[in-house]
Amino acid sequence: MRGLLERRRKRRAAGLPESMRGVIAQNPDKFWCKVDKTGDCWLWTGSQNTGLYGQVGRVLNGKKTMILAHRYAYFLTIGEIPAGHDVRHTCLIRLCCNPAHLFLRRPKAEVNRPEPVMTKKRTRNAFRKAVFGRDRFQCVVCGGRPGIDELDPHHITDRNEMTNGGYIAENGITLCKECHIKAEQFHATGQAVEGYSPDDLYNLIGSSKGEAIDADDRGV
Repeated sequence: MRGLLERRRKRRAAGLPESMRGVIAQNPDKFWCKVDKTGDCWLWTGSQNTGLYGQVGRVLNGKKTMILAHRYAYFLTIGEIPAGHDVRHTCLIRLCCNPAHLFLRRPKAEVNRPEPVMTKKRTRNAFRKAVFGRDRFQCVVCGGRPGIDELDPHHITDRNEMTNGGYIAENGITLCKECHIKAEQFHATGQAVEGYSPDDLYNLIGSSKGEAIDADDRGV
C-alpha cells in the first residue's frame, strides 16, 4: 500500500507527463466518444477505478498507465496541469468531464498546513468506530452482518462538501460492500439507485444533510 501511495504522489507531483500529452493530442475523438454530453454533467462511460472515477489507459514502455478521465478532459480543453495540482469537480460528480465543472486545486501544502498522517488515521478510525458502534456492526440498508472487514462507513455527503471532511457520525452510515457500491453511484454520476439517495440514507440513521454540516462545522 505504501508503494502505491508513493507512486500516486509522484504522478501528481509530475503533473501530466510529456509522454502522455502526445497521446492525448493524437486521440481526442477516441476519448470524447466515451463521454456522454447529453446532460449538464458530461459523464465518462468507459472504465472506472475502485473510487468510481473514470480512467483511461495507454501503454508506455511496455506498461499500462492509467490516467483519470477528468484530468484528460481538463488537459484537452483548458491546458496543462501544473506540477502537484489536482483537478477537482465543482459539481462533485466523479465521472463528470465537462470542463466547465473542472478547476485546479493547489497542492495542500500551499493551501494550509497538512494534517499529520497520524491525526488523519485517528480521525478516520474514530469515525469508523462511531458509525459501526451506532449501527451495531450491520448494514443499515439490507440488515446484513457480513463481518467488520466487509463493512464500510459510508460518507453520505461527499467529504469535499464538508469543511472538515465529514468524519462525523451524522454523515456516516454502515453499509455492506454491495450496498456501498450502490450508494457510491450517486457520488459518481449524480443519479441515485432507488433507496440509496442521500436523503434515503440520512432518514435511515435519523439525520439530515443540514445536521451533518452543522456537526462537521462544530468538529464533533
